[in-house]
Amino acid sequence: MQPLSSSVPRPGRGPARAAFRAALALLATLVLGALADAQPPKDKEPEKKEPVWPLDINGKDIKAVMKDMEDPDPTIREFAARTIPLFGPPAQKGEVSKLLVKRMHEEKDPGVKISVFTAVGQLQFENEADNKEALRVLVLTVDTGAPGGLGRLHAIQTITLFGSKGEPAITALTGVALNDPAYETRRTIASALGRVGFKKRPART
Repeated sequence: MQPLSSSVPRPGRGPARAAFRAALALLATLVLGALADAQPPKDKEPEKKEPVWPLDINGKDIKAVMKDMEDPDPTIREFAARTIPLFGPPAQKGEVSKLLVKRMHEEKDPGVKISVFTAVGQLQFENEADNKEALRVLVLTVDTGAPGGLGRLHAIQTITLFGSKGEPAITALTGVALNDPAYETRRTIASALGRVGFKKRPART
């Protein structure tokens, strides 16, 4: 009797190997499926959380800061003007915007007025009538401010913050202020014209 050839599979070895390979294939399918499920969907962007604005700052709510805006002490008024934009959207509403426009008219201290101007530029109000009045006061300051003075400079900087909404101020920016002796004022005018004169064109269809 001839010995068995080495190429002939041993009894039971073929079916066991096939079953093992089938188990491996099944395991690989399960692992790949689990990995695919773990991946975040590519077409879904992460949700953007709205910023949470403070209800009080240094122990004072927005009403208390508004009251400080009319305090007899100019230091307190200036600090209030610097603080009020930190309340975010609530500071853009009618009651606050009307107070800030009022302070633009009535504030006598130059340092406090500059802080009021800056607050107005940072906020820009919900009420467009208040925005227009604020811009009117700023334009008047640009036209009549002392040559080389900080009032004119900061009025121009505030107009710049309005972007394209500040377009009504272009006439003032290209008027007497162009001959201001202060280089910084003239440089700021150039920057402001680039901002307020730019409007986004509607997308072509």
